[in-house]
Amino acid sequence: MINPIVKHAFVIVVGIAACGLLFHAAPLLGRQTISQDVAPHLTDLRKVLPDADTFTREANVYPYFHAYQEHPTDGTVLVGLAFFSEEVGAGVTGYSGPINMMVGLDLTGSLRGVTVIDHQEPYGLRSIEQPIFQRQFIGKHVRQMFHVGTDIDTVSGATITVRAATDAIRRGSRRMMRAYLQSRQTEPSS
Repeated sequence: MINPIVKHAFVIVVGIAACGLLFHAAPLLGRQTISQDVAPHLTDLRKVLPDADTFTREANVYPYFHAYQEHPTDGTVLVGLAFFSEEVGAGVTGYSGPINMMVGLDLTGSLRGVTVIDHQEPYGLRSIEQPIFQRQFIGKHVRQMFHVGTDIDTVSGATITVRAATDAIRRGSRRMMRAYLQSRQTEPSS
């Protein structure tokens, strides 16, 4: 006959071990663990870097996200960066207030995606929030002009909003890429 105290202790220990196994086995089973600082932004991160599998929050000169992709032979590989325009010193004011965008870049400096995070623009719904506006940035390089009316389409009645959002994307992308390249130069060689 087993002592009831030993029996209860055994059940508790087995329960704790099972919980720990489930928690630590999730990554081994292919389930992505998401840190608390990435979780609230995961939907937007997937919009601006759709090919990435996982994301981490980083901070160097500016706070930003690393985007990783799982490769069968190379393992986990850094494939891009994402940032909020406000956090890289590219906060802009449109017609009615600040506009904050999230931008995704690949490691060569080409934009992979853009989405609006926040704005108070009266015509934002028919201009910068439209997928057609956001898609025109995909594939553009940080060195391009991003000139409204030339290579970026404007929306009649929302020109100030479109110019401000474009400015946030252009300035933010350039600053983020510059900071990333500078951090790569200061990393110790392996």
